Amino acid sequence: MKIAVFSDSHGICYNMAEIIRDEKPDMIIHCGDHQKDAQVIERQFPNIPVYSVAGNCDWGRKGEEEKLFEVMGKVFYITHGHIQNVKRGYMNLALKGKEVGADVVICGHTHIPMYDVLDNMYMINPGSITYGKKTYGIINITQRTFGYELKYFDWI
Repeated sequence: MKIAVFSDSHGICYNMAEIIRDEKPDMIIHCGDHQKDAQVIERQFPNIPVYSVAGNCDWGRKGEEEKLFEVMGKVFYITHGHIQNVKRGYMNLALKGKEVGADVVICGHTHIPMYDVLDNMYMINPGSITYGKKTYGIINITQRTFGYELKYFDWI
């Protein structure tokens, strides 16, 4: 299964749509700022499941700030990261991931990509698809394997 991972789109959806058409993922994860962008993508690609959470810039929206679900036998925990204060480090997020029994923890918020494996738990921040170097992630997962690749969105 191929999963496209986005965060911090901040109202710009064309880049995600172009990536989705190019990458052809089986699933999409959006880690907030702006969750409404994930809803736009969901309408554009109705045959691809989208998991999203609200971020600190999703003012007045009633979206979930955390989500726990299973993919190919792995437990995924997604959040934007602001409630775990990831701009000061990933320790709170790692502890939350362990607390909920996650195998894969994904957040955004910092706009800076990060990938690490901590006690057999995959920690991912795809960075921002809108700001800075415009990054996103691709997860390739099977029952036996887990792969992650950070990618850059090059545009004119």
